[in-house]
Amino acid sequence: MEVLEQMKVFYRSESVILVWGDFSAHWNRAMRAGATERDWLPLERLPACAPKPNLVELLWSLVKKRDSRTSPPT
Repeated sequence: MEVLEQMKVFYRSESVILVWGDFSAHWNRAMRAGATERDWLPLERLPACAPKPNLVELLWSLVKKRDSRTSPPT
């Protein structure tokens, strides 16, 4: 999780909270271990049925769909 270490350096004088969605891949054993070993980074988990849509997940979904339509066949 190199990106978390880069984030720690970039925001060294500020408080940071990592907010994760409830998608099971976000909470697999390796991800939990990597995130929880960083005591400087509090974690907040969105509920499975968050009252507001997770706009980041919606954006990624749209990007993936667009990418799959424009990618040349392999």
